[in-house]
Amino acid sequence: MSNNLVLYRKYRPQSFSEIIGQEHIVKTLTNALKLDKVAHAYLFTGPRGTGKCVKYDTNIVDSRTGQILTAKDVYEQRKINLFTLSKDYKLKHTKPIDYIDDGIKPCYKVTTALGKEIEVTLSHPFLTIKGWKKLSELQINDRIGIPRVLPINGTRNMPENHIKLVAHLITEGSIYDLKGSIGFTNSDPILADDFILAVKKFENIKVVKYDSHGTRIPTYRATQIVRQNWINKPGESKNSVKKFAKELGLVGQKSKDKTIPKIIFQLDRSLIGLFLKTLYSGDGGVDFTSTPTISYYSASKKLIDQVQHLLLRFGIIARIRYKPVVYNGNICPNWALDISHRESISVFANEIGFIGEKAEKLQSMITFLSNRSTNSNYDTIPVEIYDLVRSEKELVGKTWNEVGLALNYKRPKNAVPCIHAPSRDKLRIYGEVFNSQKVCNVANSDIYWDRIVNIEYIGKHQVYDLTIPETHNFVANDFIVHNTTMARLLAKAVNCEKRKNSEPCNKCLVCQEISQGKSLDLIEIDAASNRGIDEIRELRDGIKFIPNQLKYKVFVIDECHQLTGPAFNALLKTLEEPPTHAIFILATTEIHKVPQTIISRCQKFDFHKLTLDKIVQRLNWIAEQEKVNIEKPALELIALNADGSIRDGESLLGQIISLEDKKITLEEVQTILGVTDIKAVQSLVQYLTEKNNSKAISHINQVAGQGYDLIQFTKSLISYLRKMLILKIDPDLVKLVASELTKEQIDVIIEQGNKFSQEDLIKTIHFFIKAGNEIKRSDFPQLPLELAIVECCE
Repeated sequence: MSNNLVLYRKYRPQSFSEIIGQEHIVKTLTNALKLDKVAHAYLFTGPRGTGKCVKYDTNIVDSRTGQILTAKDVYEQRKINLFTLSKDYKLKHTKPIDYIDDGIKPCYKVTTALGKEIEVTLSHPFLTIKGWKKLSELQINDRIGIPRVLPINGTRNMPENHIKLVAHLITEGSIYDLKGSIGFTNSDPILADDFILAVKKFENIKVVKYDSHGTRIPTYRATQIVRQNWINKPGESKNSVKKFAKELGLVGQKSKDKTIPKIIFQLDRSLIGLFLKTLYSGDGGVDFTSTPTISYYSASKKLIDQVQHLLLRFGIIARIRYKPVVYNGNICPNWALDISHRESISVFANEIGFIGEKAEKLQSMITFLSNRSTNSNYDTIPVEIYDLVRSEKELVGKTWNEVGLALNYKRPKNAVPCIHAPSRDKLRIYGEVFNSQKVCNVANSDIYWDRIVNIEYIGKHQVYDLTIPETHNFVANDFIVHNTTMARLLAKAVNCEKRKNSEPCNKCLVCQEISQGKSLDLIEIDAASNRGIDEIRELRDGIKFIPNQLKYKVFVIDECHQLTGPAFNALLKTLEEPPTHAIFILATTEIHKVPQTIISRCQKFDFHKLTLDKIVQRLNWIAEQEKVNIEKPALELIALNADGSIRDGESLLGQIISLEDKKITLEEVQTILGVTDIKAVQSLVQYLTEKNNSKAISHINQVAGQGYDLIQFTKSLISYLRKMLILKIDPDLVKLVASELTKEQIDVIIEQGNKFSQEDLIKTIHFFIKAGNEIKRSDFPQLPLELAIVECCE
């Protein structure tokens, strides 16, 4: 899937005439440009967007204990220690100051070259070498920062034989049979002895070997020495080994379902090392016939993800690779977890290692590697880092030749930055020669720069967010996670060399550099991650210098409400007496958090959500440009799920186009988005207006039979009835619902609303709110809705 978010970039407005739904702002700005009366400070405000949220089942690790919790768990418990990335690119401990339920939102799964996955909203920021960027601004092959180490040392303890037994059972254990004894199958006598020693320390246990008189690989079973005669509690085993395995949730797991018990993640580092050593000795391997690699294999994707996470606690970088196997003529899913990073192989050998015959192979690999030169081909820093390197070089006045000498190059002048991304070691030399703390911070960071290989829409899901003090980011699923179109247009227009009728030409060098993000005089700052007084002081120092090339230096401060109080005070001093060559554009979705002193010194523009009709019109035009055949009702459903945002609408359309290569129908869009057609809601409401409980109940069961989520359907119904109530109170309030309904849908909702009294409509809404809450607890999801229908029709 390569075009899922590209439409947003491809059709980004390049002139004021292409901006839709914000005519009042466009008119004011173009008039100012015609009269050459451009202000030196603008404040763009808009409605709150989707939110920087993660899906409910996203894993979040407690940085102090190692415990793994889901985002939903964290929200409900409201207590966790987290890792956050500080300004020096090092991970440090923090705690959330707020826990946010952001409702059900469209989510996307981001997959990287290492096989890591995270599911987030479209506006969720990821760290790039150029700062934080929302997912909607990223595309395949972009590189994002993820942790290269998670320095966790858990506090829980467990006997070593218990840890070894857990690992043996996950790899070569016979644990699926709920009634049989626990077994272990392996031909390596050293591993067999290790299993036997671990098991014999359990109470009343002996090990019996089964190998069919040497005709097959031996299986070792843990059985009772003395048969116990007492009656156990329900579900309790007399066999102490089986009881232990059952308590950890291991018994009954098939190979494809195997997972690591929760307690393992909370052990101290040395005990986790023992666990991994035993685990790898069973299902791991060493291969250096081509690229030296340590691998672990499993049919369980979740197990592979868990092992990758545990390796990260040692700073070991591993890549997940899909490697299906053939069994009895059938292709079965299987995965490999590969360690081929030189430094990671060394750490694995020193801190984890193998038991048995594989230990000798690992030692041979280390000897082999010691005689080869290091060539890091994927653990590199994005090539854009050279922009910072060049600017730091200019500050100190040193030469590339001096860097080349420090790198021991035969031709020192070859140290000039090129098209190839530098290694961490090479970047560190640049930083040391130029005495640049910024460059050294990146070179010595806790970040691995991974590459995005896929972005996939996965439907609407419950999402949560955490508010983190100061840094505004936290680690989730081993990722580091955290509207300026009009601002860029204005920057182009005020600086364009061939501006005509207030519009940028989009052809001159100035316009092209700004469009491509290459202009040194357009400075974009994300206040979510650069919010302190030091950053604003740097900005004030930069303002003193005249533009490099343009007429105006344009400073865009996104999410400006996140600036600290001292930072706002420093910014205020600049806004009070701005240089003639500087223009400030502040953008926020939370105007109430911006000090009045700042607001009063800016020309303020309020952006509003687009109407559904406006979004449909835009999406239809894009579909025509892309030569895509799509039904109008399907476009309306996409627009409805865009929630007033043209960017989200374009991204959803791009996702659906990439999935379908024929005519796109309403039914297909419903399936992809996992949402209910408004006509299904309209039909039910029509039956309610007619007091026809028979047809209404039949309709509910038909909706359920078609596979719709009844909880989501009920939410859509309540939302529809709310709009009906708003329009019944006052038809002039139509602007409150215009971003969610077409004109035809508004006409239908008004007509249906006329058949309800206001009192009956309020009662109906209450009935279905109650039903929505009861569906979650009911064994028959339709029943609460059926009861609500009966009450409404009485």
